[in-house]
Amino acid sequence: MRIERFCMGVLSDFIIKNHDEIKRDYDGASFLYPFWQNYPPDERGRQPKGDQYPWIEAGEYVLCPKIARYLGDRFQVTDLILSTAPSRRCLY
Repeated sequence: MRIERFCMGVLSDFIIKNHDEIKRDYDGASFLYPFWQNYPPDERGRQPKGDQYPWIEAGEYVLCPKIARYLGDRFQVTDLILSTAPSRRCLY
């Protein structure tokens, strides 16, 4: 339980301190909306409808590398792998 609190505190501090940068990068993905509107992924999810835009991936690409770099630097860890989804792995 203490390790969970410690890890949550470390991640919370990181997110609070870097909120503006994270928000800026995530909001920047909105510039791609016209592209995804015209070219939605053909096969997305179990029963694709053709109207789904990959916003979850924007969150993964914004947060995963930032958190991995931060944790790697803070705890001197190399080859850190953060799993954000079954089909997506971040290697940094």
